[in-house]
Amino acid sequence: MKRLLCLFFVVQSWAVSAQNCDCRTNLDSLIQKISTDYAGYSDKVSTSKNRLAYARMVTQLRIQSMRSPSRAECFDILATYINYFQDKHLQIGVYNKEHVAKIFDPLTESQARQLTQKVPSSSPEGIWWHDEKKLKIAIVKDGKTPDAYKGIVLESADTTYKTGQLFSKIKKNGSFYNVHEFGSYLLSLDPRAKFQGNLFYNYFPWKRLFPHNATPAEEQEVATWQNGNKGLACWKPSPNVVCVRIPTFGMQWSQFEAFIKKNDSLIRATPYLIIDVRNNGGGNFGMELLLPYLYTKPFVVKGGLMQASINNNRVFSSDYSSDSTLLRKLRQNIGAYVPQPDFPVSYEAALPNPKKVVVLQNALCGSATEYSIQVVKDFEKVITMGENTMGMMDYGDLRQPTPIPCPDFTFVIPIVKSSWTDTAPIDQTGIAPKIQLKSPESDWLGEAVKYLENQR
Repeated sequence: MKRLLCLFFVVQSWAVSAQNCDCRTNLDSLIQKISTDYAGYSDKVSTSKNRLAYARMVTQLRIQSMRSPSRAECFDILATYINYFQDKHLQIGVYNKEHVAKIFDPLTESQARQLTQKVPSSSPEGIWWHDEKKLKIAIVKDGKTPDAYKGIVLESADTTYKTGQLFSKIKKNGSFYNVHEFGSYLLSLDPRAKFQGNLFYNYFPWKRLFPHNATPAEEQEVATWQNGNKGLACWKPSPNVVCVRIPTFGMQWSQFEAFIKKNDSLIRATPYLIIDVRNNGGGNFGMELLLPYLYTKPFVVKGGLMQASINNNRVFSSDYSSDSTLLRKLRQNIGAYVPQPDFPVSYEAALPNPKKVVVLQNALCGSATEYSIQVVKDFEKVITMGENTMGMMDYGDLRQPTPIPCPDFTFVIPIVKSSWTDTAPIDQTGIAPKIQLKSPESDWLGEAVKYLENQR
């Protein structure tokens, strides 16, 4: 079960005996590896129209790559190639802070206060604090584009961040914002973030210091992230409802297991449960440990389609070392899909409590979180509420980075196609909840409580 529900997004550097950062060489390496190893390649370059557009793009990028571009310009060329596939799991990035170009846009804290002193609480402008990084930034309008902002470093415990350094560019996109971060990494696709009141959710919550102060409830939420707690929280918003908040699966399995064990008796003693996975972009696993609370009858987790290739088969050989028949199929079908085994799941009995479960989701739910929602959304006990998820799970199972000649660039490839991708793909739409909530997101928990209380 854990293998099927887990996504591994491990970003690390690798040892190389020689570095080759010639742009054309790295582009060709990227093209070759994606064409053989990416589980979505045959779907995205399938029709004659797609193949023609793809060939034109590759030709143009190869011409650009031969003009001796700078490292930053080469990254943009590689990112353009990656983004052709419109897959949020398919990423190339620069994660070494020493290799990220520093851009300065000098701004003092007093100037930032003067610029933002009259902004309404609905605006993302102001001075913000990241407790884990011990980093203070000012978010101000960029002055060029509507609904576009820039984050500038005001103070940092990390000396690699300098005062006045451009940390991020932020652009509103519907119910969320896209964040292009310069300070610590670059990604080929800008991650999503959300401003809710005086909190800014971008994997970890930032807290607004000025011109509006965080409320006691917001301060309490930030506190749940301290000391490595990862935002995990469990409480009763009403006598008959218990809420479990899981804003990330990016933690050790043992930490999540200890959290669930600690709150197991409370969950089992309460008629209704809310699983709040809003802002959860995924991590090292999903909702496996929550399945007993959602279970009513045996079910099957459908296996995906493995992209057989020489490189991918090394990974699959480790996963399925005892299944000689499957390994033989992988070796015999290089360049094709090979089905993963399905995984049947059953427990001794359904628990009497919780009787009904709401899963709260939003546009920041992605990757392993989306996979979990896809598995449980049609369970008899479960009702999903909120808004459509991110849409990044048609192709998954990311492993260790795939090297290309220049070690500045970190590259990851989805190597398994999900079981639903051909019939009900989600990458362009996300997963729709059973109940769409149109009210301000700060009211969603209250709406979920009211819904459950009305089940009595």
